[in-house]
Amino acid sequence: MSDVRMDLARLQSTAQKARGLATTFDEAESFADDLGGLTGHGGLSDKVDDFGGKWDIAREKLRDNLRSQADFMQAIVDTFRDLDQKMAQDGEG
Repeated sequence: MSDVRMDLARLQSTAQKARGLATTFDEAESFADDLGGLTGHGGLSDKVDDFGGKWDIAREKLRDNLRSQADFMQAIVDTFRDLDQKMAQDGEG
């Protein structure tokens, strides 16, 4: 039987970093809120507002994807640790 090797510490660290990035996106201000009006130009204001609104939506999607990936990575870590522990116990008995 071939061995499966995973760097679980690195995978768990990456999951934590992904969660941290998601939190950073949560804490970021919305760009769409009144930013366009600060330009002083009607046409530019509309473009800035449009961009800001689209970025807010994209940021939310990215945040959600980061959380999903973090959960997935953590599930891999937990599953491998549980499996390793079970196999160690079975080997003792």
